[in-house]
Amino acid sequence: MMDLDPRLYENVSVSDNDARNIVLSYLMHNCFKETAETFLSSTGLELPVDYTVDVDKRKVIFSLVLEGNALKAIDLTEELAPNLLENDTDLHFDLLSLHFIELVRSRKCTEALEFGQKRLTPFGKVPKYVEKLEVWPLDIEMKFLEPFGRELSSMKKFMDKSCSVMDSSMANK
Repeated sequence: MMDLDPRLYENVSVSDNDARNIVLSYLMHNCFKETAETFLSSTGLELPVDYTVDVDKRKVIFSLVLEGNALKAIDLTEELAPNLLENDTDLHFDLLSLHFIELVRSRKCTEALEFGQKRLTPFGKVPKYVEKLEVWPLDIEMKFLEPFGRELSSMKKFMDKSCSVMDSSMANK
């Protein structure tokens, strides 16, 4: 990410109302329902339509992700907000990546390999996702995972091969 020079914003003025809306947006986004309600009552801002329902839904999804249940979070997101993940492929990729990492962490390496081949490979056509896949630490010393070393090695070879194929296909376009 590019660092922004704060001097670029020295002459930008932000109204009190804009600042309040930014704070409220932050509180809602991070599921701080009670704090947001207190903030709303102290500032006199209007309660957004369906605010409580939206925050409650968001909080369930947020909790699923924190618990390591990324696939359940994906299912619930698709149920509550159809097309969101289709339109926000970065979020979809990140949730799938979390599930993949959880599989590896849980030593379900064969399942992780199958999941990666099935669900992550389609993202390999986009350079920014290839870049994210390349930084996964699959080359690390894995003595603590010795029983799964072969599967992880296969997974790394698969990922390397997938990246090579994607690179060559991108170069041909």
